[in-house]
Amino acid sequence: MAVTIKDVAKETNLAISTISKYMNGGNVRPQNRKVIEEAVRRLGYHPNDIARGLRSTKTRNVGILISDFDRYSVEVLSGVEKELRAKGYFAIICSHRDSSEKAKNALKFLMAKRIDGIIVDGKLTSEEYIRPVLDQRIPVVGMETVKDKLRMDYVMTDSVAGSYQAVEDLVKNGHTRIGIITGPKGYFTAEERIRGYRRVYEDYQIEVDERYIIGGDYSFQSGYDGMIKLWELENRPTAVFISNYTMCVGAVSAIHHLKIQIPEELSLTTFDDMEFSVAVKPHLSSFRQPQQDMGAKAAELLIRRMNGEYDDFPKRIRLKGTYIPRDSVKRIASDYQLGE
Repeated sequence: MAVTIKDVAKETNLAISTISKYMNGGNVRPQNRKVIEEAVRRLGYHPNDIARGLRSTKTRNVGILISDFDRYSVEVLSGVEKELRAKGYFAIICSHRDSSEKAKNALKFLMAKRIDGIIVDGKLTSEEYIRPVLDQRIPVVGMETVKDKLRMDYVMTDSVAGSYQAVEDLVKNGHTRIGIITGPKGYFTAEERIRGYRRVYEDYQIEVDERYIIGGDYSFQSGYDGMIKLWELENRPTAVFISNYTMCVGAVSAIHHLKIQIPEELSLTTFDDMEFSVAVKPHLSSFRQPQQDMGAKAAELLIRRMNGEYDDFPKRIRLKGTYIPRDSVKRIASDYQLGE
């Protein structure tokens, strides 16, 4: 016999209304949430989604549209899927692989599936992609953001703080000639990461040399080319901050090609702490984004919107990451010497 919501209520000694509220994404007390989740797992309770969909006109399906199935996206998806599953929702995942045509087709496909809501990556949080979805009153939560033109919800890492921590580590180790390979113009995250870089220079009263700021586009090739450009400067930087993972892989490839010794000749730190950071030698100092937490928060916020909770719309959630110092940064001066 199938487990029902009455069985969950009996197991938890909670009212059916409390169980129902939780299953539909409503707010319940933390202690009740924990008891319900444990009972659901123990009893193997699965909501009757077909019947519930007929009663409420909801499909219980959520669309997720990402750029690619890389390590970053997989971590985020893990957080999203876990939160959705706990509330009785199912995820339909599509990848656009940075293709405008594929992205638009994927959105049409998801809307044809009558999704109740959608989570999209930052590259799609622009008018041409999202406006048709919003016009159909489908709730949307963006992971990061490109531009701020649309009034919608976002979940993101505090990129200013992340880049600040990475660059400050270099400064505290005596580096003042610090190169940076940035993300593309118009990307909110890219602008925040360059802002963090500049803020360190301002706080430590060091003059920024614009020659050390190299524009990239978050691609492997731009990381490779950016590193070549920095190393061709007459007065080379003593350290470089790479502002995303893919560009870091490209920059490290260029470093190997140029036979640059890390950290003896050049200190290196990067945004995005992935397996690559400890797969290479020396291990790279990196800023780690809370990917699973980002996914969970995005799903949690979307569930609230799908259940009509808009009292705090639009909401921007910024999560704190963690800077992890490793072996790729060489100390060339003390803090006291920097202040003299």
